Amino acid sequence: MIYLIITAGILALDLAVKAYIEKTKKPGDTQEILGGKVILQKVYNRGLCLNLLDKKRNIVVGLSAGCTLAVLLFYIGLLFQKGYHGLKLALSFLAGGALSNLYDRLVRKYVVDYFSFQVKWKRLSKVVFNLADLFVFLGSALAVIATMCRRKA
Repeated sequence: MIYLIITAGILALDLAVKAYIEKTKKPGDTQEILGGKVILQKVYNRGLCLNLLDKKRNIVVGLSAGCTLAVLLFYIGLLFQKGYHGLKLALSFLAGGALSNLYDRLVRKYVVDYFSFQVKWKRLSKVVFNLADLFVFLGSALAVIATMCRRKA
């Protein structure tokens, strides 16, 4: 049950932040926070990661929906098994993030991204994320680690 709460919490948090950004920020406006290390801004992403396939909405929605469904099916099946706590946590992160971005793609017709990191590598500084993206990345990394650790045991 805790894993479903984590998933719902990630989904709700990211959708709330996106609603706040939509209401309070104009595209192109930036705001430095955390000593300038993080930049808040509103960017619309109509494609996949880095706006890939932004002119192919049906493909983007289909890929997003298909991947989200696959994650959810595996996640739900795993929830009924004992153990696998690391993988369950990973999938709760992944599902929460994927559901939030899929919601955007289906309802808004674009994903709202709202922060970037100021780092020395300029290419990374130009990439704008949302919390859902971070949880998808974190969940994916944790899933790999949990699976590798389980195989060694």
